[in-house]
Amino acid sequence: MKIQVLLLSALVTGLLVTGCHKHPARIAKVKKVPYPQEDAALVIDLSHFYKDRLGNDAAGIYRRQMFDGLPFHVDGRIVVYGQSQVNWDDRGKKNATAGTHYPDKTGIPVGRKFEELHLIHATYWPDVEGETIALIRLNYADGTKAELPIIYGGQVRDFQRIRTEESETMSDLDTKIIWRGPGQADFKSTQRAFKSRLMNPNPEKVVVTMDVVSTHHRAAYQLLAATVAKTDFRRAVSKPVPADEPPRHFQDVMTIRVLDADTGLPVKGALVNPYMDVDGPYMVAAPFYADAAGEGVIRYPKERTQHISLSVEMNGYTTSHAGWTEDFLETNIIQLEHKPILTAAP
Repeated sequence: MKIQVLLLSALVTGLLVTGCHKHPARIAKVKKVPYPQEDAALVIDLSHFYKDRLGNDAAGIYRRQMFDGLPFHVDGRIVVYGQSQVNWDDRGKKNATAGTHYPDKTGIPVGRKFEELHLIHATYWPDVEGETIALIRLNYADGTKAELPIIYGGQVRDFQRIRTEESETMSDLDTKIIWRGPGQADFKSTQRAFKSRLMNPNPEKVVVTMDVVSTHHRAAYQLLAATVAKTDFRRAVSKPVPADEPPRHFQDVMTIRVLDADTGLPVKGALVNPYMDVDGPYMVAAPFYADAAGEGVIRYPKERTQHISLSVEMNGYTTSHAGWTEDFLETNIIQLEHKPILTAAP
């Protein structure tokens, strides 16, 4: 009896071993992916909202690009209203209609949650340093909205770096120059594009659409590409493209003092638009608002500048113009006259 039990035990053990040998347990291999599909970066399609397409002068940034480890598609540009651009388009025309050609761009499809909005952008024309020239409006699925400001000198500057611009330093630490290219020969300029990261204040909400809205100041905002993504500190970081010239230092200063022609009091907030011919081309320079004393300064390189002129604008006043050739005074007073009050005919 004991012998039979031993034989039966050996037989069962043999069958188990044989069975395990023929049918080994399967261990599933898990493929590691760095970004789950729902967290992958999404390139926003802007093509239905373009004002125009980019040309060969932007060849270095054209089509699909990778910046900071993220994909972008640069094919054209959205452009919204800027007063300087409208004035340029309407020059010499009897019927000024250019303003209607730059509507806000609304309803750009997004359709997902995200933490970061990455933009490649710039402006047409300069504006006052620190001026909010456009808003990126996020429209959430629950009906709420959030507005992200685009600031001149913070996230963007003029697409053309002209000779009258002294500094191209950006105040926003999440903005850098991501591309440079040849500019217009008659301007003696170069071109550039800026890349910025804006944080979504409500990353837990689905963003249905995105709007690009002008604030109706001097510069016309242009958006070349947009990508949304989740924050990931493992992503590659692209280095900013360095300038192809030494830093510009304008050592000379002209103070402009804006006064009310009737009272002699300073006109705070008057907009001063300078022009000058640094190194030849006569170009617009950095505009500014007069401070509480009615003052502001124009910085320029005297040895490279022959002419300086300006216009001064303020609500309720007639626009004033002035100009100087070579003999530049340190302080110049601009008097603004009140617009005549129109009365209805009896």
